[in-house]
Amino acid sequence: MDGSTFFVVYIGTSLSTKGTKVMSATLEDARRLFNEALALERQNDYSGAIAKYREALPIYKECGKPFFGWNNMGNCYFELKRYDDAITCHKNAIIVDNANGKNDHQYSHYRIALCKKEQNKWDKELQEHATACASGPDMNMATDSLGKLAAYYNNNVGDYWKAMDCNVMKIERIVGYLKGENLTETERSRRSMSSPEWLKREYNRLISDIAFNLYAMSINHKNVGDLDYCEKKLLAKAQELYNRVGVSDSATEYIAKRINEVKVSALFPNKTKPFKRVMKLVEGI
Repeated sequence: MDGSTFFVVYIGTSLSTKGTKVMSATLEDARRLFNEALALERQNDYSGAIAKYREALPIYKECGKPFFGWNNMGNCYFELKRYDDAITCHKNAIIVDNANGKNDHQYSHYRIALCKKEQNKWDKELQEHATACASGPDMNMATDSLGKLAAYYNNNVGDYWKAMDCNVMKIERIVGYLKGENLTETERSRRSMSSPEWLKREYNRLISDIAFNLYAMSINHKNVGDLDYCEKKLLAKAQELYNRVGVSDSATEYIAKRINEVKVSALFPNKTKPFKRVMKLVEGI
């Protein structure tokens, strides 16, 4: 159908493809509009990009071709702080991908969770999308969804044990990455072509990320009244890792202060599994 010519009805500012403007267009026109939208998006002209995506969308539909620009459009709405529209776009991306045999929806899940976070809607939907993203192949998106989204959600609803599980899962992914385990082709290629300086910065960033999540776990241990020695060991390991990569900020000062504090905690020896799991992971880092 690439050479087909037809009439299409569209509207540029709505998420609906119904409207009043009529034009004659081909699939080549749709591809041109899509490329123009990408160019405008790169120039940070998000409103202009959305208009081009909206113009291309019904042409793809009439040609019987899938429109794979929903995530791009959602990103533009995100930049304009139109989060509900962005969520609608990313959900449409999942629908289109499913219909076309694409089963990796990690990016769409991630963007939906980010939109919910920006709306300060720490609800079940955010948790579901963050959790779905966490199992995806991209390590950075997976760990970001675990540490910043799923863990924060569980903290907000007071489920500190689940929050700690998210922190541990994030650390597991990072440790696996540092060891070169379960890398995607993109990650493997990026690492093989990167300079020693970049790899060092990446290592320091990931070690700092582990340290922060140990720190977050220590706070949750305090919230649930868990064993005091767990908290102290988590903080000590966090401080050790921060020292290794030369990080000096208010967080590390606070950690150092808390390490030296004497606290009295209730004993819950049957609830130390997250602590033991994560200490075994990081003892070799």
